[in-house]
Amino acid sequence: MDQLFAAFQTACYSNRDALFTKLTNVRGAKAALTINDVGFILYGGTRIFEDGTLITLPDAISLYLTPRHIRSARLKCGYCPATRNGLKHSLIRHEVVIREEDDTIDLYADPLGEILDMMETQNHLTANWLQEHGYDLASEGMRFLKRISVSDTALAGITQTCPNTREHQYLLQKCSTAGVHFRLTGGGDVVTTSDWIMAHERKAMPALLKEAQKIKTSKIQYKDIEEKAVEVYSKDYCDWKKLDLQTAIQYKEGPVPDDKIDINKNKPELKTIYEEKFLGKRRDRSKLFEWTEEEEANLHALREGEIPDYKLTAVWNGAIEKQIEFLATKHKNLPFARRLKVHKEHRSNLSEAQKRINRLRSVYWN
Repeated sequence: MDQLFAAFQTACYSNRDALFTKLTNVRGAKAALTINDVGFILYGGTRIFEDGTLITLPDAISLYLTPRHIRSARLKCGYCPATRNGLKHSLIRHEVVIREEDDTIDLYADPLGEILDMMETQNHLTANWLQEHGYDLASEGMRFLKRISVSDTALAGITQTCPNTREHQYLLQKCSTAGVHFRLTGGGDVVTTSDWIMAHERKAMPALLKEAQKIKTSKIQYKDIEEKAVEVYSKDYCDWKKLDLQTAIQYKEGPVPDDKIDINKNKPELKTIYEEKFLGKRRDRSKLFEWTEEEEANLHALREGEIPDYKLTAVWNGAIEKQIEFLATKHKNLPFARRLKVHKEHRSNLSEAQKRINRLRSVYWN
């Protein structure tokens, strides 16, 4: 359903955002989406507003829930037993580990073998039923698994690491194909766990480490610029030379400027830049000019790939931010009476101490 629903969801979100933007332009702060707008979000159409303007939205259902899209999703994800791509894909293993003594599936050596065997059984039953009803081509849809023993060397290809270990996270980080991921995770079991989140974070760490090292170098070099700037600003501005202007510009823009200025220009151009951007202005004190212990610790963590907790990852915090944004938007579009009711219900669950803190906060901020 995720594969099928993704494009449809995107279209609905696009309709919702376009409709709310139009309502905001027409009604201002009173704009709010209601249950009456759901039809336009799902089925599109033309809506006329009170000021005489209109908006035309596409039909999300007709665009993305067509028979073609449904067939495509079923083929890709194996939605039906007759289209189990997982049983024929070259990147997915097709072996089931069998006990040599009784010819049954060895669930200890291969926990996923039972599921694969069930998929094969469903596939064969479906194909046979279709053939019995005259659909001869169904035989081409039959998939077959390979049975191997524990002693088989092919077993090395399905070795799994232990969850919640650095080794497991490291291998997840290196996953580049469906087959590797399938073997490592036992069929995708850890996609939503902390191991996968932390592995995803570590995958981005080399780029972050490179950027942090670049910032460290810039801040260390900036110390020399500060020393030179003391000498430059002790001179009369009229006596400044090209090198003095270059030093002054580098000093004013700081070690890590948002938009670095090219100082490889002639003196008149440098003088114009300095007078327009920096003359008579102080450096931006909100920026840190020195390399701090906290930054050094962060650099060390990036270098070592240290993540104490999955809640410290960008993936986790990004998801929490989106959840907060969604809840805030949902709360904003609720009628005032309903918002008040929700607030009262929430407040009733607070302890007396927390209620006193909230009262003090309201007095302070008001």
